[in-house]
Amino acid sequence: MRLGSFLGGGEEQLGICFQDRVLNLTALGRSETSRYAPMAQARDVTALWSEPGATVREVSRRLEREGLPAAWERFSAPAADCVWLPPVLRPEKIICIGLNYRDHAAEYKMEIPKDPVFFNKYNNALVGAAGPPATPLRRRTRPA
Repeated sequence: MRLGSFLGGGEEQLGICFQDRVLNLTALGRSETSRYAPMAQARDVTALWSEPGATVREVSRRLEREGLPAAWERFSAPAADCVWLPPVLRPEKIICIGLNYRDHAAEYKMEIPKDPVFFNKYNNALVGAAGPPATPLRRRTRPA
């Protein structure tokens, strides 16, 4: 099961990848509230991992068993058309390890550290798959 966050209809949506398509779990949850409401209320994939009714696992199993049901086709789109966001949109902490490859240390003309070099990043540095790296200049000039 591959879960992701993407931009759909001008807002953050959650989806599950199936073959070459993405099923919009947010829209499915809003449409079929009696069964899938937790998916409509989730704000990022972390809520889907721990949601009580196991509805995402049910959806995943159904997709594997039956393929995409005709009633759900309106909630799906080609994966190639999705604008992907970071899967976890607002993490509390991002802890990174620097110079963790010999080539990386050589690129910066630095010695290979004896101990790992830890540093943090803030969640405004996150980008989705294939998105341009977030730089201070790009964040200031990006349209709202």
